[in-house]
Amino acid sequence: MDAKTRKTVFDIAKVVLAIDVVFSLLLYFFTSKPLPLIIGVWFATVVSLLLFYELALTISKAVTMNPERASRYTSGKYFLRFFIYAVVLYVAANSPIMNIYGAVIGILSVKISIYIANLFVKKSQRKEE
Repeated sequence: MDAKTRKTVFDIAKVVLAIDVVFSLLLYFFTSKPLPLIIGVWFATVVSLLLFYELALTISKAVTMNPERASRYTSGKYFLRFFIYAVVLYVAANSPIMNIYGAVIGILSVKISIYIANLFVKKSQRKEE
């Protein structure tokens, strides 16, 4: 993985952590039983960040392969990530110390942070033009 991609992944990870701190504080102050929700958020966030990093590694490796092999490789990695997300949701649903809604928030926090990061990048690009 090149340095620019690595920096982008870590920048998004910082935004994810900031969003999850905000979610955790909101859950703490506005729900009656915040601990299972917060544990679910952080459990799923850690897994989601690891899988996001793994996605970056997969893409970096796939661009060096021939198209047929890259297609098989990325499809296999996609289904592995999909399976891991399913396991995370299953564990959160069946765990007495975790809440599945918190896990869903944790999984979606990577996507939300990418949208937020792109929003700020587009606004800063408009100001430069």
